Amino acid sequence: MSFGSHKLRFIVHDPRSLGSGAADAAHLVNPDDNPMRGEVRFTPSRDGATVELACAFVDDEFAALSVPVRAGRAGLLHLQTCLLPPKTEPYGLFIELARHRIKHFIQKCEEWQMWDPALARTAMRLWDSARGTFAESLLTSDPLEAEQLAQRSLERAIDASEHLAMSHAEILIHRRFGAKAASSTTLGAVVRPRTAPLPAMEESLARDFDVLHIRADWRELEPKRGKPDFTHLDRWIKWATDRKKPVMLGPLLDLREEALPDHARIYRHDYESFRNLAYDHLDRVAARYATSVGIWSVGSGFHANAFLELSVEQMVDLARRVVVLVRQRNRRANTLMELVDLFGENAPRRVGQILPWRYAEILQQEGIAVSALGLRMALGRRTSVARDIFQISCMLDRFLGREARVMLTSFGVPGESVDPAGGFWHSAEGHADPTRGWTPDTQASWAGRVMSVCLSKPFVEAAMWAEARDIDEESQGVGLFDTKGQPRPVVVKLASLRRKLRKPLGPRRSEAGARNAAEETDVDAEAIREEGSEGTREAGGGT
Repeated sequence: MSFGSHKLRFIVHDPRSLGSGAADAAHLVNPDDNPMRGEVRFTPSRDGATVELACAFVDDEFAALSVPVRAGRAGLLHLQTCLLPPKTEPYGLFIELARHRIKHFIQKCEEWQMWDPALARTAMRLWDSARGTFAESLLTSDPLEAEQLAQRSLERAIDASEHLAMSHAEILIHRRFGAKAASSTTLGAVVRPRTAPLPAMEESLARDFDVLHIRADWRELEPKRGKPDFTHLDRWIKWATDRKKPVMLGPLLDLREEALPDHARIYRHDYESFRNLAYDHLDRVAARYATSVGIWSVGSGFHANAFLELSVEQMVDLARRVVVLVRQRNRRANTLMELVDLFGENAPRRVGQILPWRYAEILQQEGIAVSALGLRMALGRRTSVARDIFQISCMLDRFLGREARVMLTSFGVPGESVDPAGGFWHSAEGHADPTRGWTPDTQASWAGRVMSVCLSKPFVEAAMWAEARDIDEESQGVGLFDTKGQPRPVVVKLASLRRKLRKPLGPRRSEAGARNAAEETDVDAEAIREEGSEGTREAGGGT
């Protein structure tokens, strides 16, 4: 391995514990907790009994490894080790993954001011159990037994940190909505123009969802140069207008390859020609719907270099131009810039990519006054491996303190197994089958918890589910409604939470109350359950 002068090695004694896409998704993390350039190689032993992960890097003396692994009932998740110095002998991968999660729990307890046991009693008990099992893994002399103990510690530490995140969310969501109802634009759903209208879907969108986020992929609106087709988009705009539904339209310019038409993709390496061609298209759209749109999602992925390879100056120039263009058509237009790859896992493999939180800072420094920052978080596929609730809460904290509001413009996971390399969150109760993958119930449970965590952050204004209905490979399994038009459990979960936030939640219940306070905000009972013989439920006390 010749990539760098600093090297780390990790050993895994059960190769089955690595995710099927681990070799492609693994990357290094620097001391600032940001992805860094480096190389990670997977080398199985001759007998296939072990796998060694060899890491090389040059920029820092210490590094951490982030890699998809199976963590028992916690699921198949993208997890991180502690920062480690190079050494001759390999580190035990699962020992270092468990060590990091136990340490991160302590850090967030301090940051969130959650050290009082009465605020998160279950989390503290599970964390203490994880520490005990971790200590056992360090004391045993059998490497395989040490790895198995570390896996158990990791599973319990993930459970503890998710309880902590949900207890923290329960406190903040009551602080935010205890005396006032949530905004009338709190929950939305993404609809693509060619989504065929179905009575049941239309009824649910009209009744349960506040905002209609209509996608506007350039490839769909102008498949052939100079021949735009707004038929499907007009239909959905009219549908929303007739029902007085606020509309978010866009992203007007999504720089993913699959969102661009052929006549734009040929200018991949010619920024000026691409910009001028895009300007003409965007101006047509902005002029046509100038008075029909509440929020314009002007661009997506400008910082990601997923297809177009832009310099920082070009990323800024493009953002400035699309914001000005929309406001020329409507001076009072609200504009939103969508950020992608929120965990930065693809950054080390893309030349010139800027991390999303850094790009938000650059826009602010350059005086590009967008009304809001949008976050696209669709997990469960090989380019965006599943994350647990604690990781999502920590990621959102990176956007605290921005001048612009923050919205989740697209969040979702599949309700069925669509990509083995994408991982999954939580096996069902009593099942630790690593091949089980996503189910409609785990999708709904994930959605309810993520929605609660998002709305507990005072800087997050709204959240929008990623797809209204399955219509193609990209949306497979993610839609509120499947290809047959049948609703998934996620519809009921999100609608239930939205109904409860239409009026003030009132004061938080104390632990001695007749009902768990978390249930009032649709925080799943499983998220705050007590495990073991006690059989009680504690979500954090009332202070």
